[in-house]
Amino acid sequence: MQSAIRGRNRGVRSEPLAGARGAAPPGPAPTSGPPCSRGLLALAAFLVLVLTPAELHAADGARGRQLYVAQCGGCHGPEGAGDGPAATFIYPRPRDFLGQPFKLGGSQEEVTRTISRGIPGTSMPAFSSVIDEADTAEVAAYVRSLAGARALGLSVEPVTVPDPVGSIARGRDLYIEGCANCHGQTGRGDGPSAPYLSDDTGIPIRPPNYARAAFKGGSDPAALFKRISAGMPGTPMPAYADAYPERDRWDMVAFLQSLITNQSAPPVDRVVARRTDALPVAADDPAWSKARDVTLALNPLWQRPTWPPELTVRALHDGTTLAFQLQWPDATEDRVIGRVQDFSDAVALMLPERPGAVPFVGMGQGDDVARLVHWRAVADRGGPRYAYPLLIRDSSPLEHGPDVYPARIVGNPLSPRPPSEGPEPGLLELIAAGPGTVTALPREHVHVRGGGNWSDGSWTVDLRRPMSVASEDVPMPAGTVTNVAFAVWDGAAGDRNGQKSITQWLPMEIER
Repeated sequence: MQSAIRGRNRGVRSEPLAGARGAAPPGPAPTSGPPCSRGLLALAAFLVLVLTPAELHAADGARGRQLYVAQCGGCHGPEGAGDGPAATFIYPRPRDFLGQPFKLGGSQEEVTRTISRGIPGTSMPAFSSVIDEADTAEVAAYVRSLAGARALGLSVEPVTVPDPVGSIARGRDLYIEGCANCHGQTGRGDGPSAPYLSDDTGIPIRPPNYARAAFKGGSDPAALFKRISAGMPGTPMPAYADAYPERDRWDMVAFLQSLITNQSAPPVDRVVARRTDALPVAADDPAWSKARDVTLALNPLWQRPTWPPELTVRALHDGTTLAFQLQWPDATEDRVIGRVQDFSDAVALMLPERPGAVPFVGMGQGDDVARLVHWRAVADRGGPRYAYPLLIRDSSPLEHGPDVYPARIVGNPLSPRPPSEGPEPGLLELIAAGPGTVTALPREHVHVRGGGNWSDGSWTVDLRRPMSVASEDVPMPAGTVTNVAFAVWDGAAGDRNGQKSITQWLPMEIER
């Protein structure tokens, strides 16, 4: 049997949440609601749990801080103030552990779980593929210690999950009564109050789209029951433990689960590059069937209602060349054609330059340099006359001469050029040692080849790269394990540069 968590006040001291900002927006008010009063708003308070001596000892250990600085400090800051070097590129900004409550609970168990599984639909990726269970507990203890001698959280107690969970029909009625004003009649996050909601720092916050299973604390019955019962401190989501009896809350859980139409990608432990005698020569080559399909969940660094939810990765090698096939859903085909207001769809993979290293996922850090292979969708034809077909302008016989493009002349790797002069348009290799340090390599050092095709709402991109290049770069010999991470850009959503959706690092086994 699974277990759920029920909020309790026994044995803890409560402090009221600083206001309920966003809970009463200036938009349309609900016409009906649960039997609540001002006492219900008090249930949105967060509770303080005192760290045990054992947890304080773990938090003081060098291991937890070392891992935190390496894997978390880039976003949350070295001292937990939410001011890491990558924070500028993330919206909303990372959690300030020193002054903001833990939305998903601050007990040792809850913080450990959040680090391990991440927070779907946000910039917080899962770390289960990067940090093992024991080390995750060390990091969790250290994170809790950043709040001082106490960690913000909820007193929790396991509750048996009923079988069946509840009545979907009754749950729907209760949901319409108490939740639809924010979350919408069908759980799409489009209720009349949704545009006016904000968190306790004033940052606008939109309810999730339940159809996409973007439940921040998890979509299993236990996690949903806890969110309904305990709320989410620091947000407009109040606690309903005293507003609805336990049976009603289970009925709500049953209804919420019925709304899920797209399950999140299940966690995977690694990418495997299988060995083959002959690599595929096209996207539909049957040779790709030899590869292992790995579907990875994507986390948007810039929060919005929709983002590419997942990326499917296939990898093969023939002993000298490593081939990737990357697929992801995208409703529109966005290619660069020359207008400043347009952005292209793109995908990238990232490898550590130091074999076996796990750099900060935000473009490496310090001596842990990351190597990137980047593909973007480039139109076959571009320029003003294609962006604006009705444009009338003068033309010069020198327009296409060799001396007209100074960036191309000086070897700028970002300058477009004919395919005969180097890799296909849109292919780059870059290096980075942290946010803001990304540097494109000269074209003579770009060894990746490949291309992409959009069809029926999905991109398929094939990339090939030598496993080793003499006197440079990252060797990837057969029989070794390295790490790899991926990123996807949705041009229609305005993605560019650091505004993208990412995966966490995963081990990549290159079969012998």
